[in-house]
Amino acid sequence: MKTSCPRCEGSGQCIECRGSGKVTCPTCQGTGECTTPRGTTFKCKSCQGGGSISCPVTCDSCQGSGVITDQLQKQVREKYTARFANYSPLSRMTTYLVMLDVVFYFLTYWGPPDLRGPIFNALANTPALFADHEYWRLVTPVLLHGGLLHLAMNCYYLAQYCPPIEGAYSSHRFLWLYVFCAATGNFLSWLGHWVIQGQPYASVGASTALFGVGSAYLALYWRWRLFDQGVVRWWLGYMGILLAAGFAMDFGGYNVLNIDNWGHLGGALGGLAFVYLLPRPTGH
Repeated sequence: MKTSCPRCEGSGQCIECRGSGKVTCPTCQGTGECTTPRGTTFKCKSCQGGGSISCPVTCDSCQGSGVITDQLQKQVREKYTARFANYSPLSRMTTYLVMLDVVFYFLTYWGPPDLRGPIFNALANTPALFADHEYWRLVTPVLLHGGLLHLAMNCYYLAQYCPPIEGAYSSHRFLWLYVFCAATGNFLSWLGHWVIQGQPYASVGASTALFGVGSAYLALYWRWRLFDQGVVRWWLGYMGILLAAGFAMDFGGYNVLNIDNWGHLGGALGGLAFVYLLPRPTGH
C-alpha cells in the first residue's frame, strides 16, 4: 500500500530547505556573525560566516520518494527496534560441545585400556607445552575432565548458560569465543602454575572456557545492556567468590580439590577481551 507522504505532501523534498540544500544558520540567524556579551563581533563558527548551513535535499520521512510504502514503514520499524530482542537462544554448537565432552570422558575412563592414557596425555595442558611446541594443548584440555562430577557440573553450565550467548553471537562466533577463552585460560594456567608458582600442573576441564562465557555475560551487559541484570549479578557473584576463595586456598596451601584458579581467571579475562574487541553481536 502506498500513501502520499504527509510531511512533504508528496514532493519528496525537504520541507526545511525546499530542495535547495541550504537553510538559514540557527546560530547567527543568517547574519554570519555572532556577538559576545561585551559587544565583540566574531565570525559564526557554525556556518563559517556564510549565514547558511547544509541541509538534506530530500524528505527524511519518505526518503525522497514522496510516498510512504509498507516496505518503508517496515524498514523504519526495524531501524528503531532493539535488534537483540529479536534473537532467541541457540543450542546447536552447545549440544556438540556437550557431546564431545561426554565422548572424551568415556574414552579416557571407559575406553580401551591402551587408549585411555595416551588420549589423556596427548590433550592435557602440561608444563612443557611451549618447550615441545604442542600448542594444541591450549585448547584440547576442555575436552577432558577429572571425574564424573566434574563432567556433570561443566555439562550443566554448558547447557544452561551457553545457548543465550550462542544466540547473541551465532553458532560459529560462539565457538570462536569458546576456543579463545579456552586458550587464554590454559595459557594463564601454564603461566601461573609453572612460571609463577613453579608447580607442574596438568590442567583439564571446560571451566576455563565457561568462565569466559560468564565474563561475556558481564561485558555484554556493561557495554550494551544486554541480558537480564539478575543473571549478570549471579555470574559476577559466582565468579568473584570462586576466584577469591580459590586463590586464597591456592596460595594458602589448602587447594585440596585441585581447582585451576589460574585457568579460571585466564578464561574470564579472555571473555572480557572477546566482547570488547568485537562489535555488538547481531545474532547471525
